[in-house]
Amino acid sequence: MLPMTGIHEGDRITASGGEYVVTSADCGATSRLGPTPVKPLFAHAVNTTEQTQQRSVQIPFSSEAFPLSASVEPTTKAGQIRIRVRSTEQLKTPPQLRISLTGSTAGQTVTLSFDPDTTSYIGTATLPSNTKASFEVNATNANSQTVSRFFSLALSPLNANTDSQLFSSNGQLSLTVRKGGLPADAVVAIGPSTAPPLPLDRGMVVVSGPFNVTASHGNQMKEAGVVRFQLPNRLGERAVDGFDSKSFEIWRYNPEKNEWERRGGTFLDSVDVISLTTDQLGDYAVTAQLLSGGSGGKKLGGAFAVTDAILKADNANSTGQCPVTVNFTGYITTNGPGTVKYTFTRSDGAMGPVFTLDFDAAGTKTVNTTWTLGGVGLMEYAGWQRLKILSPNEIESSAETGSFKISCK
Repeated sequence: MLPMTGIHEGDRITASGGEYVVTSADCGATSRLGPTPVKPLFAHAVNTTEQTQQRSVQIPFSSEAFPLSASVEPTTKAGQIRIRVRSTEQLKTPPQLRISLTGSTAGQTVTLSFDPDTTSYIGTATLPSNTKASFEVNATNANSQTVSRFFSLALSPLNANTDSQLFSSNGQLSLTVRKGGLPADAVVAIGPSTAPPLPLDRGMVVVSGPFNVTASHGNQMKEAGVVRFQLPNRLGERAVDGFDSKSFEIWRYNPEKNEWERRGGTFLDSVDVISLTTDQLGDYAVTAQLLSGGSGGKKLGGAFAVTDAILKADNANSTGQCPVTVNFTGYITTNGPGTVKYTFTRSDGAMGPVFTLDFDAAGTKTVNTTWTLGGVGLMEYAGWQRLKILSPNEIESSAETGSFKISCK
């Protein structure tokens, strides 16, 4: 049980695969996190004598209980996609999956069933052939631990008369398909990847991706196209800030060899773009080497340290029906094995509990959090959330990178 401050009546807190809405009865008392999610409420402050009163509430928290990944591939049937969900642990029941089109509050539930040949849960859904969507996956393992993950997807048809320019839902990855490179009626999906983590050297981090790029008529193009990354600003005003500008490179996962392969790429630092000419679709990511102290921390020699901490709003400009949930994805990179303690801070002054994350070796791990807000009196809001490393060394992610805006009705 962990005490929290900066929590207000009506705040929704996500932890241990469930959600909890703070009520007035929780103030100064102990609250229980039940297994059944509750409807989100408008998060607001309790004002007394013209000042925000911060109350302490006790709620049990834990970090993500087990890994959960998903991938999407279009089928040859018009508008149909196949979704695969994988976990490293045995699940008590098939995962629950719900898809919503971007900008719409309506959604569809997808039934998943286990496929022993691929050791994954598979289901199909029908979407418009030119759309962006998000989907939420909830899974419970044999120990009754629950994990919720959010993913985004872009589904695009080809232009039969000329080259096609296709983009991921967040705009970071684009694919140029040459005319005739794929059948004219092919549909391309750019979405999440189920490939294993990249084998990162010390000081190396994933800058963008991994993304899975797949087509309804196979992943081999008859003519070479271009995979292009518009790199995000992770550590400063420019994508290159904090990194060795000569170290940016594109990787592709080779499913035949079950390993990530370095593919290089052409990096244009003036526009923060790296591109690769290829005739293969599949899983792609971009890595780069941190400069000494590039993450804001001091170089600690051979001691265990966090070398990078990043938190970014997945849906930085959110609109729709109130309340709105902003999803954040973070990355913690270490130079070796050890235990990291971290928390989240918000622009409204709230601070989350302290989480721990164990590393068996140097590398990068993903963390997630959400912020639900919006309602009467708060139809628009601009703010930020940051990932703060407490130990073994102190680093805090950029507020600019974690910034977001909402507009709801």
